[in-house]
Amino acid sequence: MVRSPLRWLVAVCAAAAASASADDWSGTLGYASDDIVHGRSLSGGEPVWFGGAYRDAGDWGAGAHATVTHRAEASRHVQLGLGVDRRWRFGTLWSAQLGIMHYESPFDDHASDRRYNEATARIGFRGRAWLAVAHAPDLPAFDAGSGWLRGQATYTEAGLRQPLGQRLALEFGVGHADVRAFRPRRAPAVPFHDYRYASASLRYRLGDMYAYATFVHANRPAPAYVAGQGGPRVRWAGAVVWSF
Repeated sequence: MVRSPLRWLVAVCAAAAASASADDWSGTLGYASDDIVHGRSLSGGEPVWFGGAYRDAGDWGAGAHATVTHRAEASRHVQLGLGVDRRWRFGTLWSAQLGIMHYESPFDDHASDRRYNEATARIGFRGRAWLAVAHAPDLPAFDAGSGWLRGQATYTEAGLRQPLGQRLALEFGVGHADVRAFRPRRAPAVPFHDYRYASASLRYRLGDMYAYATFVHANRPAPAYVAGQGGPRVRWAGAVVWSF
């Protein structure tokens, strides 16, 4: 059981804030009504607090982040992420990035079931359009019939950001998730088939503060990350983020 999971979030953000005066450090702290990643909710539709710190070392970078979820049927849940990435620039228009992330939920009753890794390759154009492929070789998911499962998943995503003046911007994204590598021992409550998803987000910036309103639609329910909760096809989410 997590006695004070917010301490982890505060610790991560305090480390970034303490170094924020240096040009090579940055951080974020925010609150979101849902934690949606690759078209599925990692918080079971519950709100999350999140924060992170990132160290920029030229072509290389490394970061850590934490999310804290309070679920109605359980105590708070903490997920920690550690990552490293390598970046390239090709002239003034194109960029590329390779990154590896490791995720842990050390205080959860199913900590070993929720541990996984993800590698991402991304190419961008002018900082406004991008194409990315992410692969998780050991992704966890929960099914009522089979319990905790582990399998491979590959996500292909594309996005576009369109500024609307100095403070507003629209962001659009589409993605395809191939999760057919999951092999349940019995017929799952939510079939483990591939699914497609799309999102549209309105971003408002005021100084170092950002507010987001996001709509996400999937053609099929995504595999559940939270025990007993499947992923609905349509979700709305809002978020407020402080960047420092």
